[in-house]
Amino acid sequence: MPWTYIDDVLVDATTSESPTFSNRVTDKPVEEGGSIADHVENQPTTLPLECTITGEEGATADEKYDRLLEITQQKEVIEVVGALQVYENMVIEEFNPVKDSAIENGFRCSITLKQIRVVEQETIQVELGVDPVTGTQAQGDNSKTDIRDPGDDDVDEDTLSSILSEIIGAASGDNDSGDDEE
Repeated sequence: MPWTYIDDVLVDATTSESPTFSNRVTDKPVEEGGSIADHVENQPTTLPLECTITGEEGATADEKYDRLLEITQQKEVIEVVGALQVYENMVIEEFNPVKDSAIENGFRCSITLKQIRVVEQETIQVELGVDPVTGTQAQGDNSKTDIRDPGDDDVDEDTLSSILSEIIGAASGDNDSGDDEE
């Protein structure tokens, strides 16, 4: 089996590489002849690896252990060169090392990697035309909207006092709204 690299860590033996490629499919019906692109969504690739790491090739087993731990803890986005293909934009989801007497100068480990999605952001300039209702130029970057406090103009002192009296009266159980009818 060819060498496996997890970022810059050379894996001495990979006993299992079993990627999962999956899609999420909607349960909504698709019209005949319609596009199914919106009904199927690619899921991130997951890559479980069973490995043996020693100091036989490249760095020592301790250095490889430290580097794999660093990749995991620092949440590094890495490339994995496997026997089946090269996996881009991967992060270590689980790193489970096992040290036992079977491997004197190294360790076995299970590593699960998951592909992350990377999107590119693009900013575009949109030219605003004339508002068809008002016939004026639509608001752009250079125009300003006045800030106004609706409480300043809409309620006079007597109305505000009357509303406040009703609220206080209702809270205290007094049903007198301030309007005396005799």
